[in-house]
Amino acid sequence: MKNEIIERFIRYVKVDTQSNEASETVPTTPGKWS
Repeated sequence: MKNEIIERFIRYVKVDTQSNEASETVPTTPGKWS
């Protein structure tokens, strides 16, 4: 159970979720599409 949670967390933090406040598109950065 603990390993599953850790693995899920690691997969989540690998996702590029940077935002760009100057962007007028949604999502604000291309990385959010993946």
